[in-house]
Amino acid sequence: MRKETHWMQQLCAGETTAWSQLLDYWNPRLYSYVIYNGATEAETERLIQAILSEVVQAVVGCLPVANLTVLIFSIAYQQILRYRAQTLDPALKQLPPALQPTDPD
Repeated sequence: MRKETHWMQQLCAGETTAWSQLLDYWNPRLYSYVIYNGATEAETERLIQAILSEVVQAVVGCLPVANLTVLIFSIAYQQILRYRAQTLDPALKQLPPALQPTDPD
């Protein structure tokens, strides 16, 4: 958690190396997450760009978020829901499998 708070501070300060680290660290993770949730190869690239663009806007605006992971996955989740609502078969318009609530039984 401390590392993420420090990373957010660096991003808010506009440190170039922090942005490079963000891209290096998050690009493969976001790719896996988006592909897993049903996007095509071309759409995955577009969605990753949209996700990272929203992250940049949030960070540049210095949104008070201590956990960068939560911020990024929240944005990714919303982007995937929008993508599904616009493009997929109605049967697939549901929560991404990785985020569906589990039954307590």
